[in-house]
Amino acid sequence: IKSCPSASLEVLDLSENGITNKSLLAVAYTCLELKRLSLSMCAGITDDFLDSVPLFLVNLTSLDLSHSSVTSRGCCHLARLPSLQSVDISACTALRGRCIEALITGRHPHIFSACDYDEFDIIDEDQFIIQQQLGLARETESLSQLTSIGARYANGGIDDNLLNTLATYAPNLHTLDLRHYRGNDLKTGCLSPMKMSLRKLRQNGMKVAFTRCDVMT
Repeated sequence: IKSCPSASLEVLDLSENGITNKSLLAVAYTCLELKRLSLSMCAGITDDFLDSVPLFLVNLTSLDLSHSSVTSRGCCHLARLPSLQSVDISACTALRGRCIEALITGRHPHIFSACDYDEFDIIDEDQFIIQQQLGLARETESLSQLTSIGARYANGGIDDNLLNTLATYAPNLHTLDLRHYRGNDLKTGCLSPMKMSLRKLRQNGMKVAFTRCDVMT
């Protein structure tokens, strides 16, 4: 990386790399013109790095975070990237519907119930409260430039409310990849409204891939 013309570097693939947050922050600080960044299967990348991404990589259009350990706390910072068009958070350890919601709204989910504590580290909740107090929990009106979200192997949380939120906050989204959905929360009662929302999204031109349940296709 040190030998690269960092000032003009636009594409960087660090997939399956042992890079850490600290090293990647150094890259972000020097490669301000980056447009495409792949961090797939980089176990050392966490939410702390994503918190700083909008400060440096304002030209980023494509970001691959698949198979990493980022959570909704980190995803909410991506909504502050003004040029982001494509993001892949497939197979992230904590990937649920709330990660997608945080990504497109810029808000960290702040309603916690007893059933959530096995999926959220309590530190995440404490840090968000601190961010609120400091006025750092930014929101965004919409990600009008976002066109593609990869969210394969989600562990649950895909519901009608999320689909409606997508339509509101990401009006130009044309690809939503939810293949290999692993959630067990698709109750019969929610299938009908979800089918209606999916139909509406598809009528608006969005390509939605959802192969977990035949009734959803």
